Amino acid sequence: LARIEPNSERSTTVLGIALIKNKRLDEAQELFESYLEDNGDSDIILTNLAKVAAEKGEKEKSLQILWKSLTLNPNQDNGVEW
Repeated sequence: LARIEPNSERSTTVLGIALIKNKRLDEAQELFESYLEDNGDSDIILTNLAKVAAEKGEKEKSLQILWKSLTLNPNQDNGVEW
């Protein structure tokens, strides 16, 4: 998916989640931050970046990123239910 849809929100999300599940947290963080730098804020990408911070034990950072995500889209299921 990342090859046929490079730099898309969907492919970034799928690849990032796979990296998180495989404990490749630094790579996931770099992927999400690169997407945000290139494309601007995305509630979905920010929520997954918050999950990376949480997995790294960075609770305060995780909460700040999640808050920003939910400010962009308060109805985003992935952020609200997490």
